[in-house]
Amino acid sequence: MSQKAHILFQLAQAAAREGRQQVRPQVALNVWDTLTGGPTVSAQPSATSPTPLPAATASGTAGGAAAADDRLAPGLNLLGISSKPLVQAGFSAVPWAGRPAQQLAGLAGVGSSNIAAQAAAGVLNRSPAAPVLGVRRQQSHFHSNISLNKQIMNTHNMRELHTIVRNMGDSFDFFNISSAIARVPKLANPSNSVQGDATAKALVDDLASLMATHINTFDARGLANASWALGKLKYASNPKLPALIAAAAMDKMEAFSAQNLSNLLWSFVYLHHRNDQLLTAVAQQVVSKVNDFKPQELANTMWALASMDYQNGTLMEVVSQRVLELVDKFKEQELSNLVWAFAKLHYYDEQLFGRLMSAVAGKLQHFLPQGVSNTAWAVATAGHKDEQLFSQLLAKCKPQMAEYDVQGLSNMLWAAATLGYKDEAFLATAMQELTSRLDRMSSQNLSNALWAFASLGYVGSSLLGSWAEAVQRKLDLFEPQGLSNTAWAFAKLNYHKPQLFEAIANASVSKLGSFTAQGLSNIAWAYATAGVYHPALMQQLAHQVCCQVSSFHAKHCSVTAWALATLRFYNAATYQLLLEQFAVQINSAEPQNVANTLWAFARTGHPMAEHSGSVVSAAKQLLPYMNQQELCNTVWALAVLDHLDLGTWQEFCRCIAGLQDGLTTEGQQQAYHAQLLLHSNTARAAGMPLASIPQGLLIPLPEPLHTSAKQLWLASAKDVHISKLQADVSAALQLAGIPNTMEWLTDDGLFSIDIAFELDKLRIAVEVDGNHHYTNSMPQRPLSEVLVRRRLLQVRTLTSLA
Repeated sequence: MSQKAHILFQLAQAAAREGRQQVRPQVALNVWDTLTGGPTVSAQPSATSPTPLPAATASGTAGGAAAADDRLAPGLNLLGISSKPLVQAGFSAVPWAGRPAQQLAGLAGVGSSNIAAQAAAGVLNRSPAAPVLGVRRQQSHFHSNISLNKQIMNTHNMRELHTIVRNMGDSFDFFNISSAIARVPKLANPSNSVQGDATAKALVDDLASLMATHINTFDARGLANASWALGKLKYASNPKLPALIAAAAMDKMEAFSAQNLSNLLWSFVYLHHRNDQLLTAVAQQVVSKVNDFKPQELANTMWALASMDYQNGTLMEVVSQRVLELVDKFKEQELSNLVWAFAKLHYYDEQLFGRLMSAVAGKLQHFLPQGVSNTAWAVATAGHKDEQLFSQLLAKCKPQMAEYDVQGLSNMLWAAATLGYKDEAFLATAMQELTSRLDRMSSQNLSNALWAFASLGYVGSSLLGSWAEAVQRKLDLFEPQGLSNTAWAFAKLNYHKPQLFEAIANASVSKLGSFTAQGLSNIAWAYATAGVYHPALMQQLAHQVCCQVSSFHAKHCSVTAWALATLRFYNAATYQLLLEQFAVQINSAEPQNVANTLWAFARTGHPMAEHSGSVVSAAKQLLPYMNQQELCNTVWALAVLDHLDLGTWQEFCRCIAGLQDGLTTEGQQQAYHAQLLLHSNTARAAGMPLASIPQGLLIPLPEPLHTSAKQLWLASAKDVHISKLQADVSAALQLAGIPNTMEWLTDDGLFSIDIAFELDKLRIAVEVDGNHHYTNSMPQRPLSEVLVRRRLLQVRTLTSLA
């Protein structure tokens, strides 16, 4: 190799070394420019777009070998290249100055950074050429900064670097500041954290102050690199610095490369700084430069935008097309980050997800646990239907479950539940694994996992007691949705311990104002299902329902009304607002919604008034689509509310006759009760005793159901228990000289009267009703069962006294 070629080769290697240290190879560039007559690098690079390297002329090397040796010696010494062979090598000759790009690019070699070739080709950002006057002063300053940079890059610990910053920080240019900041993560502990390290924190504080002072001198790459390093440290001592970086970046946005844009966005996630103007500017650059983005840069950019929840339709369309072009080139983590980002930003394109999932399947064996869980979460969030892929994700997870963190496992469970994918073996293993790590689970992890187990109907667990204890220890940390989901999950899993529900209620009362309509209806359902009445929770719940009722859908109205009625809670204003909102939403109501709403209003006896028409009409239309429980609830409620006409009754009879499995015992008793109410309403309307009504007007249930239901009813009338209160009332009447009979059967045997006697030829029925026949809320009012029983006894010529 000739002397010229050898020196060029050394220069290319030096440039590569500088490039690998994540800094611009300024020393090598300055040496090359001096050799070839190109621009001299000044202390403060230009903030404009990259400037092409002009063609060198004979005057470019004026001054001869002696001048070259004088200017190059300091730079070459820093690069470890001897300056003595320069004259002998003939670098001052014109022919070498005319072809720098090809020579250096060719000598850089496969093992060298392409930065060296870019430098030779003149495509890296350079400073304007130095003016003739004061050249030596600028060179002296430049060589000083180069020397500082070499010292910075050769530090071995935080203390060494901090000493340089403290002693010579006033002489730093942007390049020194950027290099020093980028050096900190490399000197930090393995977690890249400076927390707990006073020297490291002081160092970053000083560097942040220097950067803030010199922010307008930074070029695009300097801003991106320094910001990336601060993001890596996850520490921004100066809360104003991210905003300053953003402002400076917007002024130089055109100069940002794809990698610069990606690094800048990535850092702002960890600096916890969102700047919509910057995001919009970056989005525009990504759209215009999308073809310059490599797979990792594209994945990191999308991850950062998703992490900051930045929505931009044009950006998503352009990026999705670029992703399709590069889909086979993405690595495992890049794939998981991409699908996570698209799902997080609610961008779903079937073709895009299909291609991404095919790529995931092909590389799944190399996925790390976090990649698996993020992909599962993304698939579920996007609603992408790919059962085969999801089964592969679970299969990948099961044998490695111990390697997943609790967040990852919670996400896997949540995804499975969201997609309705039930794998008993996976659920059992996940329950065991998470139970062993309950102390590490956050409040959100706990609520998400419990919600998933409950949604998938996994009730196999004697371990729920441990989960309940873990929840109670962390209740103060639960968000409103977490409280609602947790209560719902335990109720769904049939874990109804009052101590747990009391604790959840106490934690929820002060937070109900932040519950959504779904959250309010869920927690109401949970307490009704668990059978736990918490007065303060119910009062506050009723208040919040009144405040938020306009946001309730038909299902929310239905579930909430059903829950309040089940817990025997009544507040006229709450019920009225629920009824009005339900009537507004009636066209979107499902059969179950209508059945449950009617049942709730019937049980509490709240009048439906002007809204009865639309609700009753909807009920009649939906009868053919109801299951047996919905049918029985609906017809019973219509009968109690006195809205059951003969035509609706006949339609009900046709519907239940067509049920393959018939009615349950409870359903038969409910249906027979509705029949009794229909017949008594007919008698009242006719103004006649029931016994006087022609049998042709009293249409019964179809046989053999009628006979079976009647036998069940008769048996229940004889299955009585005399309470102490009932016995005391009977004894008091006896002392007052009123003979009476306890548990007296009516003539038709259908009702057993608590206490019956005759007075002035009137048959009197005394019903001794305990608290469970009245509302829990104050003032107490009788439930419908008390009121309709009176109606049924009156048509049997009995005067009922409760």
